Amino acid sequence: MDVSPPIKRILNPLDLSPFSAAATRTACAIAKQHGATVEGLVVLDFPGITGQDVPYHAWMLPDALLQSAERIADAKPRISNALQQFSVTCDAAGVSHVDSTHQGVPAYRIMETASLHDLVVMGLRTFFHFETSDDPGDTLAKVLHAPQTPILAVTESCTGDWKRVLIAFDGSPAACRVLKEFSRFARPCNLDITLLTSADDQEQGARCVESAAAYLRAHQFDNIKTSVSESPILEVLDDLYLKSFDLVVAGSHSRKYLKDFFVGSVARRLIDFGQTPVFIN
Repeated sequence: MDVSPPIKRILNPLDLSPFSAAATRTACAIAKQHGATVEGLVVLDFPGITGQDVPYHAWMLPDALLQSAERIADAKPRISNALQQFSVTCDAAGVSHVDSTHQGVPAYRIMETASLHDLVVMGLRTFFHFETSDDPGDTLAKVLHAPQTPILAVTESCTGDWKRVLIAFDGSPAACRVLKEFSRFARPCNLDITLLTSADDQEQGARCVESAAAYLRAHQFDNIKTSVSESPILEVLDDLYLKSFDLVVAGSHSRKYLKDFFVGSVARRLIDFGQTPVFIN
């Protein structure tokens, strides 16, 4: 009997970008599959506005105080719009949802809140510093420094509908952990899965991916292929290869186990590529 805990709480960090809108749609699709609740999270980047992570700055010059106040006032309607868009999307999908607003560095607040959730769904590009900049930020990369909860980072066109999945697997603890989390996340789905590793010793590489395949088969995944490459993994994962998959699974950190294979480097490559959703832990 499968006794792994179900996905019941999904965290959806919000901004006003198409990536965030796609993340909310995807979170709703997953929530319907698992019977989960989605929490929309907005973070007011107070440190980015004022330069300090405190609510008031007696030392600030009047002009700086005025500028900070103007940015905060500008952020309030954007926060309201982000929460309203989130609520409308969840209601249309018929998904249970709540929302919350925090102050602080977005990456840190996301990590803190995520610790009591089963999954985080956010964009491959983040715009959580919308009070001070319209450019993409580095929040996702910061969150991945110490992920306590699996993260699904999506493209701006993602809907949560995938069929072909690539799992980068090197046998490391990080790779095993993300494989287990993926099996829990993807249990309701009928997927075609490719397990990929890189190794000088083809027999060793084959044993590595076959052990992962055996784990997935034990959890009722049947359509599994294995692939062992002699080339470094980052050479294998070129743009054309990645475009043939709907979702890629990788660990956020790893120690070198097989030839030139750092799962953390794979995660970075996938984020930079930005055209395929990534499941990371």
